[in-house]
Amino acid sequence: MALRKAWYIAVGRGDSLYKAGANAWLSRKEVHCFLNVAGDFTFDEAFWLAIARSYTDDPGLAARLARTKIARTPRGELAFSREVTRFFCGHPASKEEIDDLCDYIGAMHQRDAAYSLKGRTLASLRRQMLEWHRDIAAIERIEAMRRRAAGRGPPTAGPQSKSRAWDGSRLEDWEWRPSAKEAKAHGERFFVRQLKTAEDLVAESRAMHHCVSMYAAKCIAGYASIWVLRRTALGKIERLLTIELDPQNRAVQVRGFGNRVASPEERKIVERWAKARGVVLKA
Repeated sequence: MALRKAWYIAVGRGDSLYKAGANAWLSRKEVHCFLNVAGDFTFDEAFWLAIARSYTDDPGLAARLARTKIARTPRGELAFSREVTRFFCGHPASKEEIDDLCDYIGAMHQRDAAYSLKGRTLASLRRQMLEWHRDIAAIERIEAMRRRAAGRGPPTAGPQSKSRAWDGSRLEDWEWRPSAKEAKAHGERFFVRQLKTAEDLVAESRAMHHCVSMYAAKCIAGYASIWVLRRTALGKIERLLTIELDPQNRAVQVRGFGNRVASPEERKIVERWAKARGVVLKA
């Protein structure tokens, strides 16, 4: 509201809107377009129509983009929202589809501030959005199972918390740092941790291309626990293995990407963890 009021005052005085502060948000060309928008557009819609017109010569496409959820994004996300606008100017879609894709794009950007649309296509975004919706549905199904097992009702509004986790195994997580001589990279370390939420289980299933999320019911009932082996070095985390334990802490399955078996090096790390935590591995 403050920005809108300041711009109205500047225009009413006959001042240069660009010099009055609009240059922090818009180029000269965009300010000119903003001031000459015709039609029934709100302030925010006119703002984004002006930006869209700098990326496309199609006034109809720019007007359509201005009426999507892009116009409702916080101006603190201006740089990313410009990228989104530029993308849809180059990859036109219906208002309804753009709104649906904006939900997905916004969720990815919230999860990872470095998320970018560079190199992506409309077809790839559609596919990824469908996978995202399937993951959401899977998480909701698992959450429903967990709540039934815990004797709780539907979730209440508010931030997610540890209450969304099931009890799981009592084994503690584990970490190992190779010696400087053994390490393949500076700061290399390996850790094994238990997955105890629907979000983590579904994310592991998606990233590793296997069906570990199907074991949620067993985990919630206490018939199994799922563990992951990760490697971290040079600021990057690498997914290595997914491990299923039974209630007696016996390893039922140890699998990598696409259900591959563990490599000899990975097996040695798993054996080190098993010895430290009393886990029984298959011969």
